[in-house]
Amino acid sequence: MVSTACQLEEGESGRKALKTDRIEAIKALSSHLVERFQKVLDDPILEAFSIFDVRKWPADKGVLKESYIDGIRLLYKTYKIFYAAEETEEMVLEQLEDLKAEINVPTLRTLTFHQLWANMLVQYADEYALVLRLVVISLLIPADTSECERIFSLMNDLKTAERNSMGQQNLKNLMLWHIMGYKTDAEGKKVKMPCCDVPVMAILKEFRSMAFENGGTLNRKAHRHRAAAVPTYEYEKHRAPVKAATSAASSAADE
Repeated sequence: MVSTACQLEEGESGRKALKTDRIEAIKALSSHLVERFQKVLDDPILEAFSIFDVRKWPADKGVLKESYIDGIRLLYKTYKIFYAAEETEEMVLEQLEDLKAEINVPTLRTLTFHQLWANMLVQYADEYALVLRLVVISLLIPADTSECERIFSLMNDLKTAERNSMGQQNLKNLMLWHIMGYKTDAEGKKVKMPCCDVPVMAILKEFRSMAFENGGTLNRKAHRHRAAAVPTYEYEKHRAPVKAATSAASSAADE
């Protein structure tokens, strides 16, 4: 419990109480963080994925050969849906042994997780496809909440104070467009689609076909009131006196 007797004006005793309070606050914060994240860190699936952190592999080749087998079995059982019927657990383990020998060299073991596996996925995608499939799954697991925070930031950018009447469906569609509005360039890379490349006419055509597929109402209720007629204005009638006065003034000026 944090002491409530800390008063700096009490001199030496106040400084001691402040130091005690500071230590207790740090302990409480540390305990809260451990309690919050320990369940995640103790998850057996995440622990099994640690096999792909090669910097933690044992240096002895014999020990390395017998390591991580149970973890791979657990991952295969968990993500078996991503394997065909003929792709057995033993085939994955065989590829794992070959992959260990391929990676267990100083030049590769010093690379970071993303550097190593990005290189392996490009160069050995066919040779070690079964094991690398698990690597891809591990890369898809979010390590923090930054992706969720980006979604909220995008929502705030789109629905500003000036656009506060925007409906939820329109906001959802705009967010999907901003997130998924990509195209493939000449080199095969995904790049953000510029506004000039947006297929506006195709989108409008699809929207119109959807709007009129049910008699033009799109499951909306018809207007209760008939639209008021457009008001007319007898323009020439009111302009006649002005024209006459203008003509008379012009004639007088000419004379």
